[in-house]
Amino acid sequence: MAEVTPNPYVTESGIEVLPFVNVELKHDDNVANVGRNEKSSWANVIDPGVMVKMNPGNNEYILLYRLSQGNYFSSHNDDYTDHLLRLSGNWEFNERNRAGLLYNFNATHEERGTGISDGAGNALDEVIRYKTNYANAHYGFGGMDATGRLQFNLGYFDKSYSNFRGITQFRDFDEMRYGGAFYYRVAPKTSLIFELLKNDKRYDAVDTTGISRDSDDHFAYIGTTWDTTATITGVAKVGYQNKDFKTSNRESFDGFSWDVGLTWQAKEYSKFDFATRYKAKDPDQFGDYIEELYYLAAWQHYWLERLSSNVSWSFIQDDYSGSARKDDTDEYQISLNYDLRRWLQIGLGYRVTQKDSTAANIGYDKNVFSISVNMVM
Repeated sequence: MAEVTPNPYVTESGIEVLPFVNVELKHDDNVANVGRNEKSSWANVIDPGVMVKMNPGNNEYILLYRLSQGNYFSSHNDDYTDHLLRLSGNWEFNERNRAGLLYNFNATHEERGTGISDGAGNALDEVIRYKTNYANAHYGFGGMDATGRLQFNLGYFDKSYSNFRGITQFRDFDEMRYGGAFYYRVAPKTSLIFELLKNDKRYDAVDTTGISRDSDDHFAYIGTTWDTTATITGVAKVGYQNKDFKTSNRESFDGFSWDVGLTWQAKEYSKFDFATRYKAKDPDQFGDYIEELYYLAAWQHYWLERLSSNVSWSFIQDDYSGSARKDDTDEYQISLNYDLRRWLQIGLGYRVTQKDSTAANIGYDKNVFSISVNMVM
């Protein structure tokens, strides 16, 4: 099995510099994600970036920047330029004490007909743009091989839209995130996890209904984790969620919740990914909350040393509270990749999206075909 493998430039002081670029040519037969009057277009997407990494002692520092620019030949309303900046630091003070900091800045977009513009893609003359800031600090106590260890997290997230402010101003928010987990090792590569999470979400403006969307989310989970050296890696946890709105005019949620993400390395050349989650989340349009059910199944297989395939299916069901609306979205993807060199990969991809809804003008079908070139130093 071969893979495109980075070989970063290393300075005399030990700093690693890794530039990369991905180039994609694709055809989208429904660029506005609508159920009628669809428009198709070819597009090219260029994603250059660079990662800088330092590993002094037992510590690690990473800087990552990535630019993504999409140009639609027959639909310039869908052109976009996105930016991602990531800074992180991890410190290991001794065997029992470690800490880390992470900051992400994202200037990105929603495709027409998704998110806030769900069902109204043709009504927009450009994509909806927004920015996010995410900061997280974590501290871990206890040896990684110890019977028990603790981890604490403190995070902040905000989201602010840049255009169509007559509508989007009501979806700007900031959120404080708190978390704590206890890991109890029951086998060399397996631990039980007991986790508590709390997210305090506050919106900048109240919409025309005059009813605030501010809420506090509480999660309590119990589950199992598998270390990265195991045949199965990932985490599976189940528990309880309470979504409590700050106003009594909105219906709160109390109920079952789960979050599972697993990878099974069946063979050295073949692996399977499985994921599922169920929780209540805020809607982009109307309603108090959405009960979201999500499934993912994916398979990657190397048929030859340089030839691999990826096949995946995902399903999302959104059930709106206080409404008869229910959305079901299936997405199928298949790709074939060939590693021409250590640093160069070419690929062919095909994606099908089918969205059905009990609400009018929400459902649509979409087909995307792509040719890609991925390069690293």
